[in-house]
Amino acid sequence: MGQLFLAPAASALVNELGGHASPYLALHADDPVAWQDWDQDAVAQARRDGKLLYISIGYFSCHWWQQTDSPELKAFLILTLDEMAALGLHDHLAGGFFRYTVDPGWTTPHFEKMLYDNALSAQLYLRASRVFTRPDYETVARRTLGFMMRELPAGDGALIASLSSVDNNGIEGGYYLWRAQELRRLLQPPEREAYALAWGMNGPAPFDAGYLPMRSMPVPDVAKTLQCSEAEAVALLTSASRKLLHARGKRQLPRDTKVLAAWNGLALSAFAYAARVTGEAQYRETAHTLRNYLVQRLWRESGLARAC
Repeated sequence: MGQLFLAPAASALVNELGGHASPYLALHADDPVAWQDWDQDAVAQARRDGKLLYISIGYFSCHWWQQTDSPELKAFLILTLDEMAALGLHDHLAGGFFRYTVDPGWTTPHFEKMLYDNALSAQLYLRASRVFTRPDYETVARRTLGFMMRELPAGDGALIASLSSVDNNGIEGGYYLWRAQELRRLLQPPEREAYALAWGMNGPAPFDAGYLPMRSMPVPDVAKTLQCSEAEAVALLTSASRKLLHARGKRQLPRDTKVLAAWNGLALSAFAYAARVTGEAQYRETAHTLRNYLVQRLWRESGLARAC
């Protein structure tokens, strides 16, 4: 079933699914949403009101819609993008996004990283950085593109399908998690204290294999807590991240090395867009490499092959 949204308070529309001929649609008659059947009248009314349509395709072959105002949509999108970037869906150490989370608070990811998720997320954040004038969204996009270039190459110009959620020791998320004793061994006390404050790594570890860094405290508050300057706090966090990245690079993570045309096409679109809006050669070169692979290796007389 598609996602449901509350109707704006000022809307004169009401939920029209009561007594609907479709048993599935009738189940949603009590939703606090002004669902309407999909038809030309719906489109015409949205145009008259100057509102967007949310369309749900549902579980069966059905669809319905609800209007919303642009400010409401903007607020919803920004909230979603902020939470995606701040919580457990995002790899805060090396960039990129996990496939999904298994809890409503977005703190417990399924630790698999997929090419298609990251290709779509990178382009989404880059576009959102322009639409909402949010430079931090561009940072998220650049880190995601960097992850794709660094960790997903197949070695022949394409990108592989995914990275496993289970490390080489069979531990779910083990590649990304940190035990307290590891942090004590790898980081100097000031680094460890700053990193724990910034990334929520104090108290009992939420996973059997340790802590997952998640944004917890902004740098100014870290500096205030440690009674140091913001520049000193940034230096501590940067040094800690560098050490943890180096240590994580020694771990092993199984790779799904399938090369899928559609997912590489999404990556091509993301890198081409990044090259256009940033002007950076690294993105343009990656886009050209992906394009050449698709044309030279996967294009056949009968059309584009699904995989190689």
